[in-house]
Amino acid sequence: MDEMRAVVNKLLGPDLSADPVFQDAQRFGTYATSGGWLFGLMVARSVHKNRGQRPGTVVAQAGELAGPSQKIPLTAFAAAARCSTDRVSRFYNAWERAATAGLVPACDELRPGDTVELPDTSLWSTYFTSFERSTDRREAIAEQAEASGTSYSKALDIATNPSALRTAILADPKAATAAHEALMDRLEDDSELQRSMARALAEAPQLKKALATEARRTDQLDYVRKIAEEGTVKTLAGRCIEAPAQVKAEAERYLTQLENTALDGPAESVAQAYEAVQQLITETIEANPEISLQERRARFHSQVTKASKTFQQLALDDVADLYEADVVSELEALQTAVTTCLEGIKRGALKQ
Repeated sequence: MDEMRAVVNKLLGPDLSADPVFQDAQRFGTYATSGGWLFGLMVARSVHKNRGQRPGTVVAQAGELAGPSQKIPLTAFAAAARCSTDRVSRFYNAWERAATAGLVPACDELRPGDTVELPDTSLWSTYFTSFERSTDRREAIAEQAEASGTSYSKALDIATNPSALRTAILADPKAATAAHEALMDRLEDDSELQRSMARALAEAPQLKKALATEARRTDQLDYVRKIAEEGTVKTLAGRCIEAPAQVKAEAERYLTQLENTALDGPAESVAQAYEAVQQLITETIEANPEISLQERRARFHSQVTKASKTFQQLALDDVADLYEADVVSELEALQTAVTTCLEGIKRGALKQ
């Protein structure tokens, strides 16, 4: 029998399974073809994070020895591997992201010793990163990439290369537009970004001028749109009245033209529409004696109210200490004007 075994061994060659060099070569080949997926599988099937294990999954508690079908805590696995918990966590999270994408089973579906078909090694970098320090930041990028249907690896690459991002924005109008839209989407919920944008506006005269121009354009466009859609007009005196049919039709015509241009029309076109509608409103009011009189009354009442409030805000205590001849002259002229105005108003009451 021994002679026969010797003949067979001679024909087959030496048994290399116990050769450490052969074992290293096998391990190297496995890693070369599977890349980080192999390490990811080791972590995924051996580690638990105390969250969401499916029913039937057995885990070892801290301080317990794991049996053949028990997972161990991430910290225990890291200690046994003699590496940091952050490194183990990166492999765990990368596997979970790949599971979400449907490439591999989820971590809580795997048991120690399980084997699965591993994806192509080139895909590992899409889900794993060793250079992103902030887990929260990385996970936020992953969530946003999933929500928007973009590549996580590309988004993360851009996030970690701000100089390249800045270059693209400066050089490419489409990149600048995408960055602008993203900032506006983020602005509502990011108080720090709000403050940063406000400081930038305050420190840049050209931006303040552009902001004032845009605010005026928006107000004028809203004015025309309200007439066209709601059929109401705010007069120069501040009164809201029903828009005459001619005014409403003209506002609708201008609004249609503006909405067919980019961003609801440039500032010049909006100003032209606003002035044209305003002129038509003025002509309509002047052509109607009753409306014209109501408008004059409203404007006069508003002016008197403003003047009265301004005077009432003056501090009249110890005014004797504030004597100046010019001030006395101005007050006397004001008193004369008020008296004249009051007499005229009273004469109007007698006519009625």
